[in-house]
Amino acid sequence: MKIIDNFLNEEEFDFILGTVSSEDSFPWYVTEQNFDKNNADKNTSMNLQFFHMLYYHNSGGWMSDHASILNPIIKRLNPFCLLKSKVNLLVNYNTHTKGNFHTDLDKESISQTGILYLDTTNGPTEFADGSICHSIRNRFVEFATSTKHRSIRQVDKPQRRVININWIPYD
Repeated sequence: MKIIDNFLNEEEFDFILGTVSSEDSFPWYVTEQNFDKNNADKNTSMNLQFFHMLYYHNSGGWMSDHASILNPIIKRLNPFCLLKSKVNLLVNYNTHTKGNFHTDLDKESISQTGILYLDTTNGPTEFADGSICHSIRNRFVEFATSTKHRSIRQVDKPQRRVININWIPYD
């Protein structure tokens, strides 16, 4: 796992944040997030996650009119092949509910996963080995796509937003 603080310059980061914060033009879609059954509220309305798919290689590529927010990230990563990217938003349910450990893609042993945190919150990403990456604005964490990880809901802020990206690096 590699953590990079201040991953993007402020102008690039502010462009991304401004785009995903636009209530008028940035659409969010909802799905039920799979939460740890031992730690989840049985009320499925408490397990919702909002997302916005930007790119998915297996579905034809670009999926959003707002995909340009990936440009500074792609420029920084310089991937051989982009596989998938989306923006996730978790709302505060006043409990540190833990998601299920998962990998973002199946059968991608040579790919990397990255998470760009858009907000500083007390909702971290936890890895199956017990390590934690705290949600800090403009922090990027990179790890092998085969690494199991999960989100933990924040309780200190109304929302936790991240950009999740999966790619194959050149080396």
